[in-house]
Amino acid sequence: MESRFHERNTALTTVLKALHPEGETFLDATATEPIIDLTNATVVESEYIVAKQYISKLKNSNSQEKWTVRRLLLEQHKILNTMPSVFLAFKLFVTFGVSTAMWENLFSTNILSDRRCAQMLHSRKSQCF
Repeated sequence: MESRFHERNTALTTVLKALHPEGETFLDATATEPIIDLTNATVVESEYIVAKQYISKLKNSNSQEKWTVRRLLLEQHKILNTMPSVFLAFKLFVTFGVSTAMWENLFSTNILSDRRCAQMLHSRKSQCF
């Protein structure tokens, strides 16, 4: 339980906000350091500045459309590939959601009692014990 609500995990949620294209702190280099540190890579602040300017121009030219990390990776991967630390941060952003979902699944499976488990509607969880 202590590791689930650890200070580092709180910092990682702040990172996710900093990498969301619609966020107020989008591509703040110092805010993304905790997730980059997981890979022992370095944050190159100049890459973040250039990427933020480039993506801001894209968002302004297509202001009607919603911008997501998935869309950026699909449509702008060649440009983002020239900024390795930004590209790595976006890839980690996408991966982090999957890892978190797996952790939540493990956590909920381990704490549920037999009675609660049997009452769940989801077929896989109702037979977890």
